[in-house]
Amino acid sequence: MIYHFLKLALTGKPKSGKTTAVLKLVNSLLKNGIKVGGFYTVEVKKNDKRIGFEIVDISTGKRGVLAGVDQESKIKVGKYGVNVEDLEGIGVKALEHGLENCQVLIIDEVGPMELKSELFRKVAHQVLNSDKSTVFTVHYKSSDDLVKEVKRKSNLYELTPDNREKILSTLIDELMAAFDTNCKVFKV
Repeated sequence: MIYHFLKLALTGKPKSGKTTAVLKLVNSLLKNGIKVGGFYTVEVKKNDKRIGFEIVDISTGKRGVLAGVDQESKIKVGKYGVNVEDLEGIGVKALEHGLENCQVLIIDEVGPMELKSELFRKVAHQVLNSDKSTVFTVHYKSSDDLVKEVKRKSNLYELTPDNREKILSTLIDELMAAFDTNCKVFKV
């Protein structure tokens, strides 16, 4: 299969739907037979209050704790202790596996917690400069050099509640067009 690769990035204010869009995108690609790797993050809530984040390997479904209010860690982002062990053991490993075995990679997200790991930074930079189509989510206000580089080297889309379905459709179309395939595109 011959295809060209794309670098796409989603940004938006908190609660704009970046992870939801990524999950819909992953499902659409998988339905079309595209091998997707990488990771996504999800909020962990207790009594309607956010208490942390999980990290999930897209290929294996393996889950771990990215950060939590009760997470023992010397590394903090706001009230959250960052679990670098799971970030690297699940998230970074998912990216390394994806570089070898997948057609599209997902990094949800290049944000303050993930950027606490030098290994994550190194592998995310490898992904950015690889010949793999990649979808990043990036922190809205970050001035970190890696985030700036992702924004500069990617087609950047800012999600809002009003445009997220249209942008999701655009991303699916762009990624499917990158593949020399006759698969039917499944719209969301």
